[in-house]
Amino acid sequence: MGDRVSHLRHGLGVVVACSPETVTLRFESGVVRVNSPFDRLTRL
Repeated sequence: MGDRVSHLRHGLGVVVACSPETVTLRFESGVVRVNSPFDRLTRL
C-alpha cells in the first residue's frame, strides 16, 4: 500500500488497498478498483 502506479486509462495513482484479485487505487479523478489481470497497471 502506498505504492505509486501508472494506469493506461487513469494515469498516475497510489495503491490504497489490495487483495489477490483486486487493487484499489486513488487517482485525481477518484478511487478505482482494478480486477486481475493487471495488464494496464505498472508499478513505478
